[in-house]
Amino acid sequence: MPGLTQVAGITPADTLQAETRAAAIRCIGNVVEACAQSCGTEEANRIFTTLMGMLGNIPYDDPAVLAIKEASVNFAAGMKEVFAPFMQPLMTELIKDASSELDLHLTDTDNPNNPEVGKNMEGVRIDLPGLGTKQITINTTALETKIKAVKILYDLVTSLEKNFSAYVEATLQVLEPLFDYQHNDDIRKFSLKTASKALHCFDNSEKAEAFLRIMFPVIRGKIGEVFMTAPKDAKRLIGSLITSCTAVPSIAVIGLPEAVETSKILASTVNKVFERKINRSHEKAKYQGDDVYYEELDILQNEDDVDDEIVRGTMEIIGHFLKAFKQTYQPTFTECFQTLYSQLFYKQGASDIELLSAVCIFDDYVEHTGDAMVENGKSKVLE
Repeated sequence: MPGLTQVAGITPADTLQAETRAAAIRCIGNVVEACAQSCGTEEANRIFTTLMGMLGNIPYDDPAVLAIKEASVNFAAGMKEVFAPFMQPLMTELIKDASSELDLHLTDTDNPNNPEVGKNMEGVRIDLPGLGTKQITINTTALETKIKAVKILYDLVTSLEKNFSAYVEATLQVLEPLFDYQHNDDIRKFSLKTASKALHCFDNSEKAEAFLRIMFPVIRGKIGEVFMTAPKDAKRLIGSLITSCTAVPSIAVIGLPEAVETSKILASTVNKVFERKINRSHEKAKYQGDDVYYEELDILQNEDDVDDEIVRGTMEIIGHFLKAFKQTYQPTFTECFQTLYSQLFYKQGASDIELLSAVCIFDDYVEHTGDAMVENGKSKVLE
């Protein structure tokens, strides 16, 4: 540690030294996470105090800035509640980074005021039909900082759990607009994962329930916006709902009307999944025989896997609804899911996940409503 802290304290004379300093800071973080619990946290406290003091005295594009923020996750994991005094200044930085506007420009290539491509700015020229040649310029450092901030927030939530309670509200407020962030897939993914995970960090169930009632319709609405055009995003949104369902003792706190509205959107999503899978099976058939196109088949299989997760994830959410609302949810299940999932029992070539999802959703239905769907002395479920 003395050697690492000495390297971390240098004033770099060139890019190589700046990168070496950043690497030393990350290494310090790893050592602290591994050793803080067994060796005490006093030294870790002193070191991180020094690192936080550096933040205000080095340029924002210095790699040490990002290294300190990334290392904060290691310090938090090693120090736990002892890390609390550092959270306020650190969260101020992370919230600022996560909410920053992306420096992106779309201009004519002959525009004399085009942003200069250089150290932090990257540009590409593209031909747009009817619009001519355009230049897209983006501040890559700003984008990387935003991505890292969202990932670091996720890691802090995961490491600190209840010790993160005081910062959940501010975190949810800054992440909600990023659920459908257009410019980066990682930002969409980690903002959702962090928000749903953060609901588990409240130190009392009343706060968790209050924010769940706010967040649930927001996430549900996003599914309705993207399920036709962005299956991967729909899968993530559904995964976020699943995580949110377990943040409170009972999902009934969202109210039956919200459960009904969510169910209608999920049913439309699954119905679209089944249509896509039929079309995809026809597409797969083109690549059979001696001349097999492995790359195309891999792409189609990956798309199938995403859709399978949507089917499975919907089943999990409906299971939570059935457990919470029981017979009052029965009409919604019958309308939205009875026919939709029962057809999987008869589907030729149904995937394992499809069959398991069908079995599980009817299992939950019978368990929580007591209805075995008996007609003329026979149970349609058991048949």
